[in-house]
Amino acid sequence: MLLRNITFTLLFLLGLNPLNPARAAWVFDKASGQTLSFKDDKSGKSENLKTEAPAPSFVSVLTDPESGTGYALFEARSCRTCEAANTSLFLQRIDGKGKATSFVYPGRITDPKKGALVYSGRLFYGHCLPSVKAGIVTHQLESVDRRGAQKSVLIAEPGPQYVYEVLLERKLPNVKTTLDLVKRKVCMEVPGRNRTVLRKPLDLSPKKGLDDEEEDDEDKNDEKAPDGKTPEAGDKKAAGEES
Repeated sequence: MLLRNITFTLLFLLGLNPLNPARAAWVFDKASGQTLSFKDDKSGKSENLKTEAPAPSFVSVLTDPESGTGYALFEARSCRTCEAANTSLFLQRIDGKGKATSFVYPGRITDPKKGALVYSGRLFYGHCLPSVKAGIVTHQLESVDRRGAQKSVLIAEPGPQYVYEVLLERKLPNVKTTLDLVKRKVCMEVPGRNRTVLRKPLDLSPKKGLDDEEEDDEDKNDEKAPDGKTPEAGDKKAAGEES
């Protein structure tokens, strides 16, 4: 059983979905500069994804279950002039078509002056909800003026042409549902990092591409937040609602 779980996890990290191996052909090969290289494990075809990021770090391959379109999930600096510690997560088609969609890096963000929690998020990828077979699911909590703490769940799923995205603020999927799938080795969690608050209010919706510049000197070590929704937001819904 232990060997089976280890094999299952390794295949998943390489982008080979153990539940449907015929659909996940792309395997990560290497990283060089701004480029992530992949190989098709069946045909031997190669693909070089040239990102906008200075030094992307590969995380996993996510594949649209219906079309077989492959996407690379990677970590990189939030903007071109950001310090190395200021990173976001990105999801981009392996064939390079379209811009990368970026996500707030998971963990806790606090106000350095008040010591109050501004944001807390746990980001998962893979089969992380009953209706999300190969995507990103973030369970998050944001401090909102006058309304107090606001819970939400961000879902992003690879599609044939682009990433489908939705930010749920009502009838939320329960994080326990996701954690049960983590235990089954079909969903993985990105370890969170703690950092200080942004000067700008957080926008938890994904955005396209990298920012051109970093925050002011006072905010150089802060996490960069997305600042715009894509037209596709709201196209898909989640299952496993919280009671």
